[in-house]
Amino acid sequence: MTSIKNLARTAIILYAICFFTNSDGRPMMKRSVSEMQLMHNLGEHRHTMERQDWLQMKLQDVHTALEDARTQRPRNKDDIVLGEIRSQRLLPEHLRAAMQKKSIDLDKAYMDVLFKTKP
Repeated sequence: MTSIKNLARTAIILYAICFFTNSDGRPMMKRSVSEMQLMHNLGEHRHTMERQDWLQMKLQDVHTALEDARTQRPRNKDDIVLGEIRSQRLLPEHLRAAMQKKSIDLDKAYMDVLFKTKP
């Protein structure tokens, strides 16, 4: 068994090593170029996702001409279904599921606006 003297000596040596090491919370080795590129790409991806979320929140409040025209004429089955879809948050999955029988141009336009806008 180790004596208390040896244990105390080991603790003092470890404390001295930790105290006199001058790292200040910085990494001891420099980061490689690939690691820096990975961190940069992650930052860009997070920024893009935040922009997409912001844009979708703003698109929820957009009133289309179709909704205004629906109040001026009698409602039929197509208007009711489209109105229910527009009241939801339109994610690409919802848009594809709801409008798969409709023209694909609306889906392409939605994706262009969502992914190709610059800050």
